[in-house]
Amino acid sequence: MQLSISLLALLAAVASSTAVPRASSKCHSIDKKHKGYLVTNPGGSCGIVQPRRAHQSPDASTAVNHEKFVAVGLNKKKQVTYGAGDPHFTVEFQACPKLADQEGSIDWWKGRIVVSGTNNCVTVTNPNGPEGGPFFLAVKKCEDDVNPPASQQWEWGNDFGAVVFWRGKSEAEEIGYTIDSNYNPVTEKASHLLNMQISVALLALFAAAASSTAVPRASDKCYTVPSHKGYLSTYPGEHPKKWVAVGLNKKNQVTYGAGDPHFLVEFQACPKVPGGQYPKLNDYNGRIIVSGTNKCLTVTNPNGAEGGPFFLVVEKCGSDVNVPASQAWEFGNDFGAVVFWKGKSEMDEVGYTDDNKLNPVTEKGTHRIDLGCAKTCSSFGIKTKKDLQ
Repeated sequence: MQLSISLLALLAAVASSTAVPRASSKCHSIDKKHKGYLVTNPGGSCGIVQPRRAHQSPDASTAVNHEKFVAVGLNKKKQVTYGAGDPHFTVEFQACPKLADQEGSIDWWKGRIVVSGTNNCVTVTNPNGPEGGPFFLAVKKCEDDVNPPASQQWEWGNDFGAVVFWRGKSEAEEIGYTIDSNYNPVTEKASHLLNMQISVALLALFAAAASSTAVPRASDKCYTVPSHKGYLSTYPGEHPKKWVAVGLNKKNQVTYGAGDPHFLVEFQACPKVPGGQYPKLNDYNGRIIVSGTNKCLTVTNPNGAEGGPFFLVVEKCGSDVNVPASQAWEFGNDFGAVVFWKGKSEMDEVGYTDDNKLNPVTEKGTHRIDLGCAKTCSSFGIKTKKDLQ
């Protein structure tokens, strides 16, 4: 086991060949990766993506599965709409050096969003409106290519990945579009104007995601990370070839080698769990739920002896914002897509105990799998059926 990544490792891991801002103070386009349709991802995030990856209109399948992005529209009044059938429009993100630091090495930029081939910017029409919104978007003439006004200031990138958001009335704000209980964009009745509001619990960041791997949301609630679903599994032996799933007995205790049924789980990222969320590194902090339930993978004795043994059960999830320590897990570190309990303190990374042949240790009689790193231990994985032995 190894401690979570340092900031230095993070910076190195996400370094790319993204263009370095010019010495000029003027706003400038970055590269072709930062151009495309302004889109949403119903049921998830939203972004600037290439036209071939955007659906032309929302439908039931995109809302449920959020498999593709859905482009927003521009009506005859130059207002930004959703679901109204208005024409889509191509935009590009421009970095503006005067707007604080530009972190090109990790693809974080401050600047503006320009309609391609024009001097028109995506603009918040009422930037001095009520605290928390609602705010609305239009396309208007870009006012200053050195010091853009607050209504035209946007940011690309934060800890959630390549997200895009309006910078708001103060530097600390990150304002995206409002979403309903199914994570679909909220619009103004009749006009279909896309609603941006921060006084509500459900809010999604505009995301310039290269893929839909992450589902960045400004809500503090836990949310499932797509593709992080499967069977909780071990990788036993000195020369393993396949993963071996753990089981769940009639007492809802997690076992190994007892022949108990396997069970499907999914990893949920929880913004309030210490450690942060790093989609680009496939590194998340959160909890593990049993698919289709409100039950979580739980350590029965989180305050037990240092080094363990600790044991696992499946029981009702605690808070979906402030996750209890017994249900706090991490997905990913320097070893890759590993899974481990976060332990009694933030720096712990607790896996299952190994014997001298690197097989999981279990409690005699019950076959409960033993967690603890007093001697040697290994991380769990969340694997699909094809990965299993």
